[in-house]
Amino acid sequence: MPRVGRAWLAVLWLAMTSWAQAEEVDDLAGLPSALVETLRTARAETMQKVLDAKTPLERSSAWGQLAMLYHAQRLRELALNTYSEALRQADLSEWRYLRGIALSELGDIDGSIRDFTQVTELEPKDATAWYRLGLARWLTGEVGEARVALEQSLAITPGAAVVMATLADVLVAEGDNARAIELLERAWEIEPEAGQTAFKLASIHRQAGDLDAVEVWLTRDPGNRLAPKIEDRRLLEVAYLSQSSRVFEVAADWALARGDRDQAIRSLRNAVTFAPDHLGLGLRLVTELANANRGAEAIAVARKLTERMPDAAPAWYAFAYILRASNPVAARSALARCRELDDAPEARQLAAAFAMQDGEYKLASELYAGLLAERADARHAYWLGIARLGRGDCGGVAALERALALQPGWGKAHIVLARAEALCGRGDVAIQRANAVLRARDDADTRITAAFARLGAGDIDGAAEAARSELPHTDASMLLESIESDSFAGLRPFAKASTWWLPPSVAPAE
Repeated sequence: MPRVGRAWLAVLWLAMTSWAQAEEVDDLAGLPSALVETLRTARAETMQKVLDAKTPLERSSAWGQLAMLYHAQRLRELALNTYSEALRQADLSEWRYLRGIALSELGDIDGSIRDFTQVTELEPKDATAWYRLGLARWLTGEVGEARVALEQSLAITPGAAVVMATLADVLVAEGDNARAIELLERAWEIEPEAGQTAFKLASIHRQAGDLDAVEVWLTRDPGNRLAPKIEDRRLLEVAYLSQSSRVFEVAADWALARGDRDQAIRSLRNAVTFAPDHLGLGLRLVTELANANRGAEAIAVARKLTERMPDAAPAWYAFAYILRASNPVAARSALARCRELDDAPEARQLAAAFAMQDGEYKLASELYAGLLAERADARHAYWLGIARLGRGDCGGVAALERALALQPGWGKAHIVLARAEALCGRGDVAIQRANAVLRARDDADTRITAAFARLGAGDIDGAAEAARSELPHTDASMLLESIESDSFAGLRPFAKASTWWLPPSVAPAE
């Protein structure tokens, strides 16, 4: 970048920093310190995004996302100014609409009318914008203009009870009680739980002197003054962010996006502090701590989850999973509790892995067979084959063939199947498969596989010679011991201590 360009960016950075810091000082006063820190971090990251952005749309998006964070925390002045900055970069209807909401919340109805009007011009099929425009005009006493906007909204979404109810107010003001009643009755049929609708109908009939109708609608009144619900996707996003924990979760997302896992963990800790009963946040914190190799902290968080939510199966699963290497006994106990609550596939998969680790191949076979019956997954078929072979069951061959049918190029499965074929009376097929894997990858595993294949094909001397050249590999030692003792009944595809018996979740770290 030319020096002038860099200098200009530096000046812009200082200007934005000074503006934002001065603006935030008073607005953030009184908020929890963790939330203040997160919002300031979000502001700094937004400024960096703006500096890095290559297009006005990217800059607008950065400012708009920050404005939504402010808006969610009811920092309306900050939100208003930040939406305005987003609009200066690119006039997007999303930011103009939300700025209109912020203006109306601050009492500037005329300003909100200008924004909602522009949104309807940009997106004439936006029923929610037409509704907001009609409501704003109704609040300023522009009855005719309000009716036009609300009629437009209703034409786009004929089943919107909230629009019907608001339009009915306008029609009553214009003296059209008959249509107002018609709309309110339709609104009540759609949302009978909205007590405001029945109350309005009773009021209109009372003014008309129809006491029988008043009695009818008062008996239908559910006892609340709730208005019909509005489906407003933009405000839903803001509402989602209004949970303090969600603000921290967004901060964690941003931190991970830039590769700062430590900051992400700090943000997630804050999120959990604000929402200690939010299982998803707690589980996410456990995951990030584990990914950062902070096992002791991950275990502590997982344990706290099980204490706080003892009936939450996912918490017990996370606890079992995180303990699987450091405390296998406690891990199995936690998994048992998880399965009592919800014997979900991932819980049974971990139970099967524990069974493989413990040499309980019959139990592992049953678990993997059940998993495979539920979902045709190559991994389930593969481990079903391994488990069956562990107990000397040549039914493992069919399971491994199934695994390769689901994932044909799986090299490890070809190695295991070649050895299984050799041990299960299919020596000729084993020779072909072993030669193929040896051509694809020449290493100790594939060379010992070729030795198994020779044994299966009846070439005992060739098998012994091939195995001897791979000593002291434990599989080679096992194969030679069987050949020298002329005892093949207990021969398995891998030595007892081989990691080939262990699924990844319980295998030692490489």
